[in-house]
Amino acid sequence: MVANTSAQLHRLAGLLIVVAIFLGAPRITANKEDWLPVPPEDLALKDNPASPGSHAMILYSETIEDRGKGVCSNYTRIKIFDQEGTKFAAVEVRIPDDTYRLEDLRARTIHPDGSIVIFAASTERRHENSITGPGDFEVFSLPDVSPGSIIEYRYRIEARGPEKRPLAFANYRDLSLAEMFLPNNPSVDVYWTPGQKLFQRQVRLIAILPQIAFLPGGKRGSTLEIKTQNLPAGTQVSLKKDTLTCEASNLPASVELAYPPPARDLQAHVEIFIPGHPPDVSDKFWGVLAYWKGVAEGEFQSPQRFLRRVAEETIRPGDTPDMKLRRLYARAQALRNLDYEPTPSERGTKPGGSGPPVNAEDVLRRGYGTSLQITRVFAALGAAAHFESGTVYVSSRAVQNFDPDRHDPSQLVNTLAWIRVDSGWITLDPGTPFCPFGILPWPKALSGGLVAAKDGWKIFTTRGLAPADTRIARGTRLQLDSQGMLRGSMRVTLTGQEALDLRLRAIGLSEEARTEMLRARVQAWLPAGAGISRLTVAGWSDGEKPLGAELEISIPAPAGPGGRVTLPVFLPGSGDPNPFEGLTRAQPVDFPFPFEETDELRMDLPPNAKVEKLPDRKGATLDLPGLRISGPEDDSDTALRRRHPGEVAMATYQIGARIEANSIVVSRRFWSKVGTVAPEQYPKLRDFYTLCKAADLEAMVLSLPAGASGGSPGASPTPARDFRGAFPAGPAPPPR
Repeated sequence: MVANTSAQLHRLAGLLIVVAIFLGAPRITANKEDWLPVPPEDLALKDNPASPGSHAMILYSETIEDRGKGVCSNYTRIKIFDQEGTKFAAVEVRIPDDTYRLEDLRARTIHPDGSIVIFAASTERRHENSITGPGDFEVFSLPDVSPGSIIEYRYRIEARGPEKRPLAFANYRDLSLAEMFLPNNPSVDVYWTPGQKLFQRQVRLIAILPQIAFLPGGKRGSTLEIKTQNLPAGTQVSLKKDTLTCEASNLPASVELAYPPPARDLQAHVEIFIPGHPPDVSDKFWGVLAYWKGVAEGEFQSPQRFLRRVAEETIRPGDTPDMKLRRLYARAQALRNLDYEPTPSERGTKPGGSGPPVNAEDVLRRGYGTSLQITRVFAALGAAAHFESGTVYVSSRAVQNFDPDRHDPSQLVNTLAWIRVDSGWITLDPGTPFCPFGILPWPKALSGGLVAAKDGWKIFTTRGLAPADTRIARGTRLQLDSQGMLRGSMRVTLTGQEALDLRLRAIGLSEEARTEMLRARVQAWLPAGAGISRLTVAGWSDGEKPLGAELEISIPAPAGPGGRVTLPVFLPGSGDPNPFEGLTRAQPVDFPFPFEETDELRMDLPPNAKVEKLPDRKGATLDLPGLRISGPEDDSDTALRRRHPGEVAMATYQIGARIEANSIVVSRRFWSKVGTVAPEQYPKLRDFYTLCKAADLEAMVLSLPAGASGGSPGASPTPARDFRGAFPAGPAPPPR
């Protein structure tokens, strides 16, 4: 199945929101050498009384975010109960980008006898890329931690530069203070992630919000109202002047979900607003934002003479409009993307002058820019080549679905280019390295957003993805020997979202490191005990081509009583777990993208081997609510087809095994266009995946004669039944 992205989505959530998780005691004092008192009963604590058997628990956690100063202060205290819990001494702090820095880090370890070990080392900076975006981490480990210890640390994340962007707007790189305090904004939004991997005894969030004064009527002393969503039970919320405080206690450890909904759908949300705002507030709010963006885009695209020259040099005589756009797209993607640089020291470095690029000419001459700038460069080159073009601003589906009634500009964290072609207008993403022409990364597909129009602005949604856009194809050839070992080769071909994510993660890695990354991806498919050797990878640097790997594998297949060997029929993917084993689920399931998996396994047997059992062909279809398309109302080419609600085939699965000469051949296909599955439909999804996994693991049984030597051609194995032609008979996947 497609790789689960829940871990990376949980990490991404911290990038775009107020990272506030902390609660329940006095605020951090101004004296940075002061720590909160440590009660003797906490030093003597042996287990979590509210959740016995815990490896560790958070005793106290607090975040204070000052949106006026662009500063976020964090304080965390953790009790370690056993050796497994000592892993929480390794701390990583997400830094949104190089316009923020970690300041005033203090950390210490307190032993049960009261002795203290001060953290005196420095942090390490780590950069990570993925399809959900780039990110930086400051990493440190507290010293001398053992069961019974208390560890605590605090730090500030501080915005640099004249604008001092609050952390809540961290990923909104072109957002000025004027935009953040839009005079027509009828509300202030605060997002909170109180849930953590550990049980939390006390949690507090304090948000200082000077934007409240800019609410319509806010300066006239109008009554403010608070609306909350997804707050933990018993949370106390208070607002005094411009300071919001949220406090909670005894929060259970969060459960990591497979394929979670967008991060903000799970987060606590506090909206502060003045009731009774006029009905045209959305038009005014988004209209002002569109105006600011239009001004910025116009300034960036000048001067036109230089852009026309670059466009003419890039395009070849006789190019079709499609080829022209592809060449301009490749020209923009060839620019060095600073957002995906491995280390901050490499960002913004010369050649090309000091300071960041200020317009399209500056970016092209220097040869580097941010994702936003590269996208604007492509739109500018398109205009210079006489295409109607511009930029659009969309949400990240990994974080939230765009809601125009929620007047929060930080929803629009991504920028895409739009180009008008004969068939309409298309959206492209040159600002993501290796993103193929015509395809969007899944967080930007089916995403709502804002596009400037002649009459102001309009809401739109980007196109979706099809299963054929992302393919995982595996071809495996194995040979069973008499020593109880399967040996052979596997060829893997990845396209679309799977290939794009791996290429982005590989940026800045050595050849050895990125090969090891792909090895880990393949290893997760294989059964326990399988070995991989001689892995070679091709296609890292060309996003328009598949990413391919060839490797040699070995899989233990020991014979049991009577020389019988029992193996799962789908060996290449038998290590891939079923992500939906829970009986119920309160949250929707959100698959990031449609996909296709195809597998062909050929297993050569020793001479005179017998096939005692070979599973029957299996198939399954997952029908979910959707819109069915009716047949034509008459025989004409233009006959009307109607859409009406009904059950639609959203996923299909087929697997079959047959005997060919001295080999067993297994063919498998998994096709899915499942998007969001509501909780009430979860049992159908669970049953479908359970059936597919059971069919993958169904046993085939072989018996090997004593002294048989594997590998050389010989007599065909004797089947218990004839399975010839068992696959690919049966229905094909539904049309896309």
